[in-house]
Amino acid sequence: MAGTIIADTIQASSQQISLNVGNTTILTASSTGLTLIPTTNVNINVTNSTVAFGSGNVTNPSISFSGNTSTGMYMPVANAVAWTTAGAETMRITAAGNFGVGVTSPQARIHSTKAGAEAARFTNSNSNGGDWEFKLGGGGFIDRTFMITDKYGGADDVRFAIDSSGNVLFNCTTLPGGSDAVYAKIIKGPGEDNVMRSHVGVSGSKPHFYFFNTNGLIGNISTSGSATSYNTSSDYRLKNNIAPMTGALEKVALLKPVTYKWKADGSSGQGFIAHELAEVVPGCVTGEKDAVSEQQYEVTPAVKNEEGYIVTEAVMGTRIEPVYQGVDTSFLVATLTAAIQELKVIVDAQAVEIAALKAK
Repeated sequence: MAGTIIADTIQASSQQISLNVGNTTILTASSTGLTLIPTTNVNINVTNSTVAFGSGNVTNPSISFSGNTSTGMYMPVANAVAWTTAGAETMRITAAGNFGVGVTSPQARIHSTKAGAEAARFTNSNSNGGDWEFKLGGGGFIDRTFMITDKYGGADDVRFAIDSSGNVLFNCTTLPGGSDAVYAKIIKGPGEDNVMRSHVGVSGSKPHFYFFNTNGLIGNISTSGSATSYNTSSDYRLKNNIAPMTGALEKVALLKPVTYKWKADGSSGQGFIAHELAEVVPGCVTGEKDAVSEQQYEVTPAVKNEEGYIVTEAVMGTRIEPVYQGVDTSFLVATLTAAIQELKVIVDAQAVEIAALKAK
């Protein structure tokens, strides 16, 4: 079927022109407008021409849906496009190309806002409904404004968050209280016995870095601005099999204090060599002598093939790097103290003996 329908004037809403295909009306034109009445899929092709709609408004968008005329798309201002649902604007693209969700004047390429709730959420999909989620605002934790959560178990397990007060949290959802600025809970391995928690706070106007495990506070680092002090928990309730230290004087005699130059910058130092100290007081040294770390990495060397062309082929290599030992000389304090006490016993005994000899 081909042809043209021309209507100069339609006098009243009761008068209309109908376009039929067979016995089926697919288009009517009246004073109320054009109405498409498809009974099957209808394709509308516009070639070398344009279709223009009115601007519409938020409650009566120019492009809407049958039976739901308050939902659709309209032009709120010149050179802008907006979407409305149930008579309320939900999205907008401005003349500058900024896209806003819940905001009528987006200030960035993507600008989303929602009072008292999440402004954005990104979730990866799998059989559990999303292992990880990145969220901005809300999400069940009222004072959180930024978070990354693990949803493997189906719940929001916060792995990282910044709350509305600027607190930074790892693996936890609440602060221990007070004026703490940072709080973290780090699980070193399976089981609660391997949990280490730490937070930064202020005590007596001095910044503190506190460390906890399942037994409570295990130490802290504090600074007064001019000095830094270290405190390790030593409460008797945390210990058993307590016994006096013996043989400390013999250990001290085996120590080998040295002076040295650092290879990195040639500066001078004094102290101990880690592997030598480990032979006398093992608790002072971390790491193993001559330990190395093997790391796999990919390299793409350039070679010539039989035709003389330069080609590359990815191969796996191994990088071996040293793992250096460390020394905590604070462990020597008990040994040196016990050695002094042992030496005092010897000196006191010798003093008695010398006094007896003088008396003869």
